[in-house]
Amino acid sequence: MAVLATEATRVTEAMFIVAAKAVAEQVTDADLDKGLIYPPQSDIRKASLHVAVRIAEYVFDNGLAQVPRPADIAAHIAALAYLPAYPAV
Repeated sequence: MAVLATEATRVTEAMFIVAAKAVAEQVTDADLDKGLIYPPQSDIRKASLHVAVRIAEYVFDNGLAQVPRPADIAAHIAALAYLPAYPAV
């Protein structure tokens, strides 16, 4: 999501490290006590947006973006993210 939102000129190895740290930031002690090493699947959208924001910040901070830095990176990425909405049957 971050690469598309920022139109990054390239994907660097450092971006994968940023992503890994962003995932780790979201694992709580309670999750670890349950044996989880990733955020719960039920939080996948929130977790994905968090990771994308962290990567986008890196992209902007390192001059890899081809679009201007938005005032609110999280809102910018959330607006571009797919929202699964299904019609009621």
